Amino acid sequence: MDHAADITASLREVMREHPAGVVIVTVVVDGRPWGTTLSSFTLASLDPPLVLFCLVSTTTPARAILQEGAFGVSFVTAQNVDVARVASAAGRPKFLDDLAEAPYHGAPPVLRACRGSLTCRLENAVAVGDHTAFIGSVSRVITGPGGPPVAYCDGEYRLLKLT
Repeated sequence: MDHAADITASLREVMREHPAGVVIVTVVVDGRPWGTTLSSFTLASLDPPLVLFCLVSTTTPARAILQEGAFGVSFVTAQNVDVARVASAAGRPKFLDDLAEAPYHGAPPVLRACRGSLTCRLENAVAVGDHTAFIGSVSRVITGPGGPPVAYCDGEYRLLKLT
């Protein structure tokens, strides 16, 4: 194995064991809500309110976000773990028709029964290797019913107990 492949394999292993919060990014694809599960999502700025995540550039949601200029983010709870599994299945359509709220005055869809959701306008997109880094300006924050947050670690969804 060459050095770059060694680094890639080692990085994958280290990151797999790093717990990360789980969100589902939603966008409209062919007039329908589509979701993609991410465990790498962050608040980039409070003033102005900006969020940041990356997607493989050639994926359906990456292309849709660039086309639509907007996306939703839903924070996953125990109630949404099955949806997160569906929205993370490689190579499959991830339409979430029965699970998403209707668009709010033309805003992107978000999921029902989450810890909370955001609607965002695309502020910037930057090509980074085989991914695109998306920076979104938060236009709406929707509080949800709560529930324990979910983390992804070592190939498993895990409920976090808040004290």
